[in-house]
Amino acid sequence: MTVHHIVRPLIGKNHRLGHAQIDSDHFAIADWWMKTTLCEPVALPFHIAGLRKAMRSHFFREAALVEAAGTPFCYCHRREHSVMLELCDDAYELSARNLRSARALVRNKLPRLMRDHINSMDQIAVLIIRAAIPDRAHSIMPRQ
Repeated sequence: MTVHHIVRPLIGKNHRLGHAQIDSDHFAIADWWMKTTLCEPVALPFHIAGLRKAMRSHFFREAALVEAAGTPFCYCHRREHSVMLELCDDAYELSARNLRSARALVRNKLPRLMRDHINSMDQIAVLIIRAAIPDRAHSIMPRQ
């Protein structure tokens, strides 16, 4: 018998940054995270791998968007991505020996890392991306 705990979502509406691709990616990651925290034990490694893949894809797209805006991707931002991916790697490895500990690692450690990351680094990334869009700059300037 599987006992499911009530789990607070990874992110909420207050974590929307106003960039369609980045917000969509964040909610896809949150969906994988929720599946990982609630799945049957036998499916845990699969769900951790899916979570990691969603995160890796998002991190790649996000870096590409920032660099396309003409700004080098910040080392600190990239480092935070690496820390979150390493946590998934650790949970995946741990799942071979201790499913409960692997799930707890994802459930208890990743939310704060992800929320803090979205509220800081990703907020800056979206500002950089938006600043590089010339049409937006014209739309907020008064007409003469």
